[in-house]
Amino acid sequence: MTDCAIEQNYHLMICQSNETESLENKSIRKLLSCNIEGLLISVSKQTKNHTVLEEANKKNVPVVMFDRVIDSFACTKVIVNEYEGAFNAVEHLIKKGCRRIAHVGGPKELSVSQKRMQGYLDALKKHQLPLLPEYISCCKSFEEDALLSIKKVMSQQEMPDGIFCINDLSAIAAINYARKKGLSVPRDLKVVGFNNDPVSALVEPGLTTVMQPGYEVGKLAMGVLIDEIKKKPTNFKLFELRTSLVKRKSSM
Repeated sequence: MTDCAIEQNYHLMICQSNETESLENKSIRKLLSCNIEGLLISVSKQTKNHTVLEEANKKNVPVVMFDRVIDSFACTKVIVNEYEGAFNAVEHLIKKGCRRIAHVGGPKELSVSQKRMQGYLDALKKHQLPLLPEYISCCKSFEEDALLSIKKVMSQQEMPDGIFCINDLSAIAAINYARKKGLSVPRDLKVVGFNNDPVSALVEPGLTTVMQPGYEVGKLAMGVLIDEIKKKPTNFKLFELRTSLVKRKSSM
C-alpha cells in the first residue's frame, strides 16, 4: 500500500482497531474529520454493521475494503480466495494418505473462518471421507484459545492423522502439542497452516501452509482506491486473488 501511495503522490494515514468495532468507528470518524480523500479498510472481527461507512458515502469519500469485508456494504472489495486455499490444503492432506482430518477453525462469525471451513468440508465430501463433528473445533479468538481447540480435536479416542489449522500460529501450536504427546510430525500427524508467516519456514519440521498474496492485495486495493478518488465510479467491483500451497516437511 505504501509503495503504491508514494508512487501516486498520496500520503497514507494508518489506524489500528485492535479488533474492536468501537475503536474502528472512532478512527474512521476522526479520519473523515480530517477531510481524507479515500478510505481503505479491513474490518475488525467485532464489526457487524456499516453505519459509520455510510457517513463516508455521504461525504463522497470512496471506500475500498480488503481482506476482511462486509458483504452487505456496497463498495469495491479486494479479497483472497480463502475457500480455494482451504480446499487445496485439505486435498493435499488427503493425497498424502490422511483419512481422519481435523480442522481448528477461527471465530464462527468471520467470513474468513466460514470460507475456510467450507473448503475443508467440501474437500472431505469430494473424496468421500466422513465428516466427524468431534474433529472440528472453532476458536473464539485466534490467539487465546487455539491450544484448547487443538487439545479437543486431538483428545478423541481415534486420533486424527491430519490437521488443517485456521492460521500458522495455530498449526505450530499443533506441532508442539503433538510432540508433547510423543507423536511424530509428519509420520503420526500431518499439519497444514494458513498465511505463510515467516516463522512457518523456520520451525522444525517446516510448516506446509497456504500462501496469501498479501503484498498484491495491498497494492491492488490502494491502486483501485486512487482510481476511484480520481474517477468516482458508479459501479463497484470484486477482486479475488488466488492462493498457493507452500509444501514443507510437516505434511510430506
